[in-house]
Amino acid sequence: MRVFFKNTFFVFFFFGITYTSFAQKVHLDSVRQALFSTRNDTVRAVLSMDYALTLVKLDGTTAQVVDYTNAAFYYAKIGVSIARRLKHPATLATVYTFMGKIHENAKGGDYAKAVENYDKALEYYGEKQDSLQQADILLHLANFYYKFHYLNSNYYDKAFETAEKVTKILEVFYKKGKLSDQWLVRYSDMHEVLGDLKARLGKDDQKILNSYEKSHTIRSSIADDKLKGKSLKYDYMLKFRDSQKRAADQRLWAAVIGLGLIFIFVLVMLRGFVLLRKQRNSLQEKNIKIEQMNKEIKHRNEEVMAQSEQIQKANEVINAEKEKSDKLLLNILPSDIAEELKTNGKSQVRNYDMASVLFTDFKGFTKIASVTDPADIVKDLDTCFAAFDRIIEQFGLEKIKTIGDAYMCVGGIPIDNKTNAIDSVLAALEIRRFMAEFRAEKIMRGEQAWELRLGINTGPLIAGVIGTKKFAYDVWGDTVNTASRMESNGVVNEISISQETFELVSDFFVCEYHGKIQAKGKGEIDMYLVKSILPELSEDYEGVKPGQLFKDKMSEQGLIDV
Repeated sequence: MRVFFKNTFFVFFFFGITYTSFAQKVHLDSVRQALFSTRNDTVRAVLSMDYALTLVKLDGTTAQVVDYTNAAFYYAKIGVSIARRLKHPATLATVYTFMGKIHENAKGGDYAKAVENYDKALEYYGEKQDSLQQADILLHLANFYYKFHYLNSNYYDKAFETAEKVTKILEVFYKKGKLSDQWLVRYSDMHEVLGDLKARLGKDDQKILNSYEKSHTIRSSIADDKLKGKSLKYDYMLKFRDSQKRAADQRLWAAVIGLGLIFIFVLVMLRGFVLLRKQRNSLQEKNIKIEQMNKEIKHRNEEVMAQSEQIQKANEVINAEKEKSDKLLLNILPSDIAEELKTNGKSQVRNYDMASVLFTDFKGFTKIASVTDPADIVKDLDTCFAAFDRIIEQFGLEKIKTIGDAYMCVGGIPIDNKTNAIDSVLAALEIRRFMAEFRAEKIMRGEQAWELRLGINTGPLIAGVIGTKKFAYDVWGDTVNTASRMESNGVVNEISISQETFELVSDFFVCEYHGKIQAKGKGEIDMYLVKSILPELSEDYEGVKPGQLFKDKMSEQGLIDV
């Protein structure tokens, strides 16, 4: 078993090294390609240093085919030479930072030169104490002192001094919310290192916990869950402190409970001894009575079980009938109205400030019906109206009724909403697309094509249940009449909308002015034809299905919640 685990460990270790080497090799190739293609000296200097650092990291891995360390220092010298010639402080600081990393990571690295180059990089920032570039160098330097503390007895003190300095710089950026998630991870890690250093240097326990707590707070503010992680040392210290308190509390409670149990045990034993004598005398009489009572209880239980079975069967029949009646009522009326009728026995008529009425009607239906078998007419109507039912349910519209070949539904009732005009137009586009497919199938079979007119109007109306027998949910008002005019005066296979509806949907749909029509009691009114969803807001080329930008625009206009 030990041999198995040992072999398994080496297999995974080998694949881990191979994968890391491969990733570094890919990075090396991309940096080399960029290095030889750029003409910008600043970029060449930085890329040369990056290329050199990658070569150092590859030295000694399975990807190594030559002595990478010598090649690394060759390119590093090129980068330093270019940076010195440019005399640009930021470039020089970057180059010397890379040089410090190269000496730190090189095989048999010169750590003194690593520190020297990090210090040189810091010199180029002068008095600018709030620079993230300066913080980056200090982070590397602090981690270097902490990692290689065994090289010099003063490195723990230097690591502590550098860590405190860099955390003060980063605290300014942290309070202003200017640190990215990657910087927050490094800032959190440095506070954890600071806590470790305080522990090494014998600082107060509370100060150590403060550093771990700060690391935990910073990590909690990271948005990316993959980078967030946990401050395990902070959690461990809290758990250790809490466990000590709980252990003390448990010991105290254990003592109290133990004494209480002993006291209760003594009382129970004394009372039990007294009662034992009394019980012995009456036990036989009680047993006889209990046996008689058990027989009577058994008989009663049998009677109750029989009655329960009868009641259960009756309830099942009642529930089944109730379910049938509820389904029938919901097929006739909206759920809110049906519930109101069941609760109160009646439903109040309601006024709606804004609702959208959609009418559809088949052109030349009477002529089609005169030359088609009645059974086929009913079958085709059922196919169309069933499809209309599915579509309007998808967009939250309420079906009102069908009269012959006419179909009527309303958006914005019985529950008010701001989107009923848009919902109605989207439903009309889907109905029109369904009818185009239905008409194409008819033509392919050599049958009479069915053509549809659609009309929509938006405005106030009244809705409610009329009658006391055969309940019907209906709507009334000028809005309904105008919607009917839109449909009857509309263009075949087009969606006709009124001026009121146009003003509510024009930001979302391609609309075309069609002209004026005569409306009874209102004179001439404007009519528009809806062609499709605006191309930039549509998910499909037909302009029927709204995309994410469509929903975002509705949210911007306050029509829906984000």
